[in-house]
Amino acid sequence: MARLTARRRASVAVALVVALGALSAGAWALREWKPFAHASTEPSWPANIAPLARYVEDLTRVQFSERVDIEFIADAQQFLERVTNDDGPSEVALANSATDEAVGRALGFWSGEPHLADSAHLLRTSGDSGVEWLPDEHVVVVRAKDEKAELSPIDRADLVMVLTEIADDQRYHLNARMDRAATPQEVQVLAGLAIGEALWVRDRYVDRFDDDAAESYRADQSTRGETFNDAVDSVNLIFRSLRVASQTVGSAFVAALHRSSDGRAVQHAFTSAVPAAIDQMTMPVHKYAQRDPLERIDPPPVPTAAEYLSTRQMGPFGVHLLLAGGVAPTEALEAADGWGNDAFIAYRLDGRVCTDARIVADDNTAADRIEHGLKAWAAARPAASQALVGRDDTTLLLSVCDPGAKVAQPTLDATASDQFLDRADLLRDRVSATGRPVLSECIAVRFYRDHAAADLRGANPDVNPFEAIDIIGHDCLSSV
Repeated sequence: MARLTARRRASVAVALVVALGALSAGAWALREWKPFAHASTEPSWPANIAPLARYVEDLTRVQFSERVDIEFIADAQQFLERVTNDDGPSEVALANSATDEAVGRALGFWSGEPHLADSAHLLRTSGDSGVEWLPDEHVVVVRAKDEKAELSPIDRADLVMVLTEIADDQRYHLNARMDRAATPQEVQVLAGLAIGEALWVRDRYVDRFDDDAAESYRADQSTRGETFNDAVDSVNLIFRSLRVASQTVGSAFVAALHRSSDGRAVQHAFTSAVPAAIDQMTMPVHKYAQRDPLERIDPPPVPTAAEYLSTRQMGPFGVHLLLAGGVAPTEALEAADGWGNDAFIAYRLDGRVCTDARIVADDNTAADRIEHGLKAWAAARPAASQALVGRDDTTLLLSVCDPGAKVAQPTLDATASDQFLDRADLLRDRVSATGRPVLSECIAVRFYRDHAAADLRGANPDVNPFEAIDIIGHDCLSSV
């Protein structure tokens, strides 16, 4: 097993600390990218873009089938105005966000007025990339004078990422499939695959940099991440984490697929073997390769006299966050790993927004863990929430109402989201270090079963995280 060297230890720590903030700003807009409307033509490229497009095609073996327009704008202010032509949240978005805010308060994700529509807008427009695409116009805008301009290492890396997303969308019709998706988990899976593959290609490209280019790239990436985090500091952390879950998990999943014995594993994941939900992506061996199918579930009925608002699916990450409102993040994650499916409905009754849910577990042991977490969660809700929990075999039932923006209640902090998302980062790091997805998954699962996410950052003086990972790794060698 590859041990954690001092250099790798530093890289792991940095990667985990910035997991929620330093991913490419372009990834935020992926869901809004639309299929190309042009007629199919042989693509032609500006001189400084052509080598990047060829690199993407050569590495992924995916050929561009349609034209991609490139627009150059050198002036920073003009570039910003061109790519941030956004009038803010629509009336529909504001109305939907009011329901989402109430449901989130009911579940204990946040309190007060989180202003989710404004937050989503801020997340979309706070990136500082020199490469952006405009989906409605089918054009990629580059902050440079023209095709003869020398592009910085970080801009070249961003272009490789964006071009990979475009090539995959042309081949696999990802965005059209997201538009047709029946559940949020289907959307998250497709988005995770697309972003995960784009990040994998980008990282392979960055690995080719010489020392000077690599130093420039790291410095610019760090500055950009700090700038983005400062700009979105007012955004609720749990809302931010819900936005990045698919790309964090997708990056680790795709990295594991590229290390699998089947060289076509990534292609199969896009086509004939699409993951059923992101829980399969969190465990590419035990839940994906060995197939952990979704359990059948129907949404709860709408109560008599209630006004139906929406049906939603929390998924394993959402259920993990829910359980972390009652038990330790380590316990919540182990319970959420037994997620089999869920269905939540939101409705308005007597002037209040409420939600009822059914969460089905993989088996009785998983149901016991989820039930324990839900009972602790319900006990922590304010009395005004009127939280109720029940069970029918392996299906857990809950009902809870929005206590109101003025009611104080315990809410989640970074420890809850980090437990889930940092495990994916450790999986990706171990895959890179060992080349063995089975071993890497064992290490990641066992470390985050026994340790809080903060332990890997040195927060616990009684835990040497890198020594713990090495010990777990040796134990896993004997079991896999």
